Amino acid sequence: MSPRNGLARRSFKGGLRFAGPLFTAFYHQGAGVKRPLILVSRKAAPKAALRNRIRRRLQEALRRKPWRGELVLLGRKAAAEAPWERLKSEVDRLTRLF
Repeated sequence: MSPRNGLARRSFKGGLRFAGPLFTAFYHQGAGVKRPLILVSRKAAPKAALRNRIRRRLQEALRRKPWRGELVLLGRKAAAEAPWERLKSEVDRLTRLF
């Protein structure tokens, strides 16, 4: 089992949760990692190309955002088609909460 799996478990069980229309975020205040863990399920996006697009868009939106702790994002299908400004505003709202 990789350390990233432990990060997801810790964040799911003992962390704060933010649910938005484009993604769900789980945050656990801990030692932190250098980059967030971004997950997109096959249920949310059955095709690999769509899952990768959602993952890349979320990574880019989070690229220069500071946070302390461990962050796990579960991307939703709406994140693939959402306008860039809307995605950035959701990520900004997330960083203000955490």
